[in-house]
Amino acid sequence: MGGREPQLGAKPTERLAISFGDKNSGFQVGISHGPIYVPADRPEPRPEPLWTVPFPYDPNFVGRDGLLDQIHEKSSIPGSRIVLVGLGGVGKTRLAIEYCHRVRQQSPDTWVFWVHASNAARCEASLRNLADRAKIPGRQDRNANIFELFGNWLQDGKIGEWILVLDNVDDDDLLRKPLTTPIEARGNAQNHASTQPPLRYLLENSNGSVIITSRNKGVALEIAGYKKNLIDVQPMIMAEALVLMQKNLDCCSERADIVPLVEELEFMPLAIVQAASYITHRSPSCSVSQYLEKLRQSDRQATKLLNHEGHHTHRDWEAKNSILLTWQISFDHIRGTRQSAANLLSLMSFFDWQGIPEDLLRVQVQLTVRTWLKTHGLEEEWKEQFIENLHAEFPTGEYENWERCRSLFPHVRSAVSHRPKSQDTLRSWAAILYRGAWYARGCGNISDAREMAYMSRKERIKISGAEDEEALSSTAMLADVYRFEGRWEEAEKLEVQVMKTHKTKLGADHPSTLTSMANLASTYRDQGRWDEAEKLEVQVMETGFLNRSQRKLHTLPRDRTGPS
Repeated sequence: MGGREPQLGAKPTERLAISFGDKNSGFQVGISHGPIYVPADRPEPRPEPLWTVPFPYDPNFVGRDGLLDQIHEKSSIPGSRIVLVGLGGVGKTRLAIEYCHRVRQQSPDTWVFWVHASNAARCEASLRNLADRAKIPGRQDRNANIFELFGNWLQDGKIGEWILVLDNVDDDDLLRKPLTTPIEARGNAQNHASTQPPLRYLLENSNGSVIITSRNKGVALEIAGYKKNLIDVQPMIMAEALVLMQKNLDCCSERADIVPLVEELEFMPLAIVQAASYITHRSPSCSVSQYLEKLRQSDRQATKLLNHEGHHTHRDWEAKNSILLTWQISFDHIRGTRQSAANLLSLMSFFDWQGIPEDLLRVQVQLTVRTWLKTHGLEEEWKEQFIENLHAEFPTGEYENWERCRSLFPHVRSAVSHRPKSQDTLRSWAAILYRGAWYARGCGNISDAREMAYMSRKERIKISGAEDEEALSSTAMLADVYRFEGRWEEAEKLEVQVMKTHKTKLGADHPSTLTSMANLASTYRDQGRWDEAEKLEVQVMETGFLNRSQRKLHTLPRDRTGPS
């Protein structure tokens, strides 16, 4: 039997008290008729100030000193709350990491806590880990509201200066829905119910500083309380982007090669680091200029490159290291919370990015959304909507429509690469290209005019045959472009085809037939074939069709069947 042995002479009925201490700790008691005393738990010694940032110092960090100065200025005020908000991949977390490392260097007595706050489960797990490391009383109770426990511990002011980073707060449930504990789930909510949402316990402080990163501006504004607490993190400026790319490339690259690449990547830090990782791992077979060439090659190639996930030690394991995957997560969230906004993004992803305000939709956002739509089988639906909308708005190429055409033409150029599958929508697509060629030819933009006229003709012949009136309009347009380029033989071949078809179908005196004869006469005249040109022109003039008000028919083929 452990404890104290009965003394000689003691009466058998006498009750003995047994006390456990350091000397007999771990002993066992058989039968005891007296009280047993267990010493009270000794209070745990508080550890030295903790620094719990899970990311190492980044020697390749590029100083965005203006933003870091703002963070320092705002966080120097006790009870401050700062929200870094911006697109995924813009560098919010990197800024927070860099600032924490600077605090550690300049103020080692400051406690720095890092919490992964992408969802309630990860946030709770982070706080429980921090509570164990900080030896917070009451943490052993697994049913305790860890948010309230940790928040109250910070509030008591006993630990001195501290900074709490809540990283990736994108889920507004953490701000709006009270926490449900295991005891509540068993129906005993009366004593353990949370009276407020989880993050509210951590945000209400009067002595420390809370730094939050979020890509959700609605959440950011709600957390910040005041606009002055918000720091809008934008893509880098050119100088910063160049330095970041050069630091992350193992090989030496010329500035002239790097400038267009960072411009193409829109100065987004994650995209720049991602590109540098791709180039470095494939060097010397892949250079900066080769990467840029692949990126511009096609949407498919760009998607492949921007989906590349290199290993980044300064990103959370749950976060995607690809700019495309990062933004697809954002798009998923938008679809779940604001369907109308997601629908607008879906439609806008097919328009030309230069015709959309940059702060509204970036090139890589467009590619991200189109990739998401394709993955989920919705690309064709939104592509057709884009084409029908453009078909309804883009006019024919007469001079009086040029102002309208000019504003919409970038979207017509974008439509060239978005051929639909539906037969009805294909007709609209071919009509858009025909009108685009008409306007481009009138402006002297021969490259676009040729491409659009060629594609329009090819599609219309495939749909309705070479003798269809719309196909003939596109054929005449392509012939006119060839004539403008001095490609006489190709122009003549097409114009003869149009003229013969019109004569057969419509008759020799029909306006469309006479127009095609006048255009062929122009081609003969441009080649110095005066006799052939004169013969055709006499035939046209004898009909009385060609007069001063109609001489413009020689310079631009018209679609007499109406807008196509």
